[in-house]
Amino acid sequence: MGSRRYNRRLRRMEKRKRRKREFCQSFNAEDTVLDFDKLYKSGLSCKENVRWKASTQKFLYDILLHTFHTKQEIMKGKRLHHGFVVFVILERGKAREAYSIHIRERALQRALSDYVLMPFIKRSIVDRNCASIKGRGEIYAEEALKTDLRKYYKEHGDNDGWILFWDGSKYFQNIIRSYIEDEFSCVGDDVIQGIIKQFSDAYSVYEWFADGRGYGLGTQFVQVAGIYAMSHIDHHIKECEPDGDKSTRYMDDTYLIVSKNEKDEKLDKYIKMFEDGGFPMNRKKCIAVPINKPFVWLKKLYSLSDAGKVVVRIGYKAVTRERHAIMTRMEWVNNGKISFFSYCNQVRSWLINVRKHYQSPAPCLVIERTFQHCYFRLLDDGRSQYAKRINRLIAHLKGEKVVLLIHIGTLYMAFNKDVLVMSNALEKRSKVHFYINEKKIGSLIAEMDRLCINYVIAKENTKDEITIIKRLSVLNSYGYYLNVSN
Repeated sequence: MGSRRYNRRLRRMEKRKRRKREFCQSFNAEDTVLDFDKLYKSGLSCKENVRWKASTQKFLYDILLHTFHTKQEIMKGKRLHHGFVVFVILERGKAREAYSIHIRERALQRALSDYVLMPFIKRSIVDRNCASIKGRGEIYAEEALKTDLRKYYKEHGDNDGWILFWDGSKYFQNIIRSYIEDEFSCVGDDVIQGIIKQFSDAYSVYEWFADGRGYGLGTQFVQVAGIYAMSHIDHHIKECEPDGDKSTRYMDDTYLIVSKNEKDEKLDKYIKMFEDGGFPMNRKKCIAVPINKPFVWLKKLYSLSDAGKVVVRIGYKAVTRERHAIMTRMEWVNNGKISFFSYCNQVRSWLINVRKHYQSPAPCLVIERTFQHCYFRLLDDGRSQYAKRINRLIAHLKGEKVVLLIHIGTLYMAFNKDVLVMSNALEKRSKVHFYINEKKIGSLIAEMDRLCINYVIAKENTKDEITIIKRLSVLNSYGYYLNVSN
């Protein structure tokens, strides 16, 4: 017979098991995957970002009928999986195989994930498991890293710590399917278990998944499995490590901030733990880096200064990729594949995102100079659609003394004049007058973005002794692009 403390512990463990069993049994097919309203809402959710596809439009046209057929198939125990469409996608030069399913099956997987699996795993995963969870994500993981760096500085009073990174090799292809099925075996009734079994075993038809290991990218069930597969290691780090509260996982990328004398021991320990759990590690990316020097996490550069300030900058490779994309899209504009205004909006969205999340202005200057180079090349080449529209506009205003400012991404104006703002389409001009002060450039940026203005015509005010051309010296110092017609 054990001690009172041991018996009390057994009672607590039994109570937890009973509560978990009751929670798992609360999921039944009638209220989740067989509920017509929930299946219908899941089907509508699947249209996001893919409504341009013909298959999605056909599904939405008869969504009530498709939802009814899905419910009938579940009730009759028919096969719900109807094969994959396998294709290759290139992500930053790396080829990945994607396994796509029909939107009807995707709607069912959405209902299963949203109303059964996600509520189940949210009770057991740690709060620093970030990927593919509503309310969390990449921004959440970045803020968690900033918080952990500040916490380390507050506890130790310096920035001499080290951050350990672990990165999995072919993460989804090494998930053990039997482990996922066993972990989900307590959820719901026999109908739900049958659906989970079908979706999990669907990949066994391929010879590279025939050994009971691995899922293919592309479905929501696989995303849920990827979130949960390493959960036991997350709990070990959080509960058994003294610095476990300074750790975060984003799918197969994990970090832990430790002191200098512990880095080698902890790095090798968890590499062995991951590999013993069936997850091969990419040894080149499993490294220890000092936090007082720039290091990369989720394609961003971080560092902790001597004063405890966390500095975040965009990665060099991201800037290089965007420069190459700008030059490639310039050829697309010339060939008529995309419009110039679509080209501008793509550059503008990148610049807005970088200005919003990073403190360093240098990447924006690099991209703006690249765009300036491409812009002048487009104007020199009369074949481009944009050059033809600008020349048409200048010809229309022939005889008037005007200054034409060309918008490239986000338009800044820095001169103290009344201006006539014209809309994107030449045929639909809207007369909007602004009185712009040089000191109010920031507020003007927001206003131009709100109105989606692509170019501006500023007529010279003859009553003013200072000409517009002289006032544009302020604009030239910012490096923006203009064309003058007299």
